[in-house]
Amino acid sequence: MKKLFLIFFLLLLTSCREQKKSNTDPDPVITTREAPVNPTKNLLTITHPKEGDQISTPLRLEGRARGYWFFEADAPVVLLDENYRILAQTYITAIGDWMTEDWVDFRGELSFPHPQTKTGFLIFHKANPSGLKENITSDTIRVIFK
Repeated sequence: MKKLFLIFFLLLLTSCREQKKSNTDPDPVITTREAPVNPTKNLLTITHPKEGDQISTPLRLEGRARGYWFFEADAPVVLLDENYRILAQTYITAIGDWMTEDWVDFRGELSFPHPQTKTGFLIFHKANPSGLKENITSDTIRVIFK
C-alpha cells in the first residue's frame, strides 16, 4: 500500500511540475513582439527636413506617405516652438493618385515668423476628417531654427 501511495505521489508531483512549467513558459508571441521605434514607419517617410535639421522660412516639406495618410490629397502639418506654441500650420499635398494603399510622394511649403526659441517641433498629422480619436496618428520631428 505504501508503494502504491508513493508511486501515486510521484506521478502527481511530476504532473504538477509539468503543468507549472507549461504555465511559466513564455508566450512566443509576446517575447518576440517589439515596440516600434517609430509607429508611423510604415505609413510616413519624411525626407525634408530631417530630425535635427536647421530650418528657416519658407520651409520645404517633402517625403512620401501611404495614400490613406491623406484626405482629398492633403494632410495637415503644424510647426511648434519648444514651448509648444503654434508658429504656423499648412498642408502637405500628395503628388499623383492618393487613393491607394501604396506610397505616394508629397510636397508642401511652410512659412513662419521668427521664433523666440532655438528649437521646435514639426508635426505631420494623418488626415482625420472623421475627427475620431482612434484615427489620430502623427509623426513629430525636432528642428532647430536658424
